[in-house]
Order: sequence, then C-alpha cells, then structure tokens
Amino acid sequence: RATVAVMGQMMYDINNGSSGWKTDPRTRSIIAKSEEDMVKEQDEWGRDLITVFQTSDAPAYQAIYDGQGSVGGTSVDWVAIVNKGGTTLCRLGFKLENGTLACKEFPGETPVGEGLIEEIFESFSEVGGIKFPSASVRNMNGQKFAKLSLTDLAVNPEVPVGAFEKPQ
Repeated sequence: RATVAVMGQMMYDINNGSSGWKTDPRTRSIIAKSEEDMVKEQDEWGRDLITVFQTSDAPAYQAIYDGQGSVGGTSVDWVAIVNKGGTTLCRLGFKLENGTLACKEFPGETPVGEGLIEEIFESFSEVGGIKFPSASVRNMNGQKFAKLSLTDLAVNPEVPVGAFEKPQ
C-alpha cells in the first residue's frame, strides 16, 4: 500500500496480490485496478529495491555487470537486474569510489508520460539495522519530475485489518 500527497491531493496505490485500487489521475477518484495494471505492477515489484535485495539469490533474477557510467556527476558501475525471461527490469548504479548504491534506472510511466526514469538517491536512513533510501530525485528522459522523501518506514510491522481495502 502506498499513499502519496501530490499538491495537497492524496494518491492511493493499493495491491493485495490479486486485485487493487488506485487514484485515477484525471478524475482523482479511487478506481479498481485493471488486469493490465496488475501485470505492470508485477514488473514494478520486480525492480523494487527491497524485493531485489531480499530475493537476490532467487532463480527469478540475474544480476549482470553492465559497464561503467556517470549519473549526476557521480561515476558508477552499472548492474542490470534481469528476469528469467531475459528482460532487464532495472539497472542499479553503484558508486565507483565506495560501492554504495547511487541510483536506479528503469523504463516507466509517470503522470507526465513514459520514458527512462532515473532515480538518484540523495540520502539513506537506517531502520532495524537496514539502510533504505530516504530521499531521492527522479528524472525522466533527463528532466526532473519528482523529489521523493520517505517519512515513515517500518520493518515487518503489524498490518492493520483493512489495510488493502478500498479507501473511503
């Protein structure tokens, strides 16, 4: 479940594994996700950082060195995360200077269109002994379109009853 405030409007993205709800960007109403939405979401979950690192030894993934490059003036080693069908889900950029995660890039769709999304991680927070990106900037096709800040994160919290139901 993701809830995001965008210009004062709450945007919902809820998935219970077989169905879900989302905010329609045109009408701002909450609608059921389509089968196509659910398929797209599977690809998104496949490139989610927690999923990638939590299941890194799963046969569904392969990490392939993809050369060196530069992101936002930082030199990186690229690692492509590939699914068992051979499709690149995303590329992770690790800083050459110390091997820490610097960025992620992937093809995606946003409210401003489709393209190559580059997420540059600006800071990390430690929760339960695990470091998570807590602030990032997202660019699409070289243009900044979002600045993200994680304000609340819990590792293995109690999930309240109704958390994946349609919001009111």
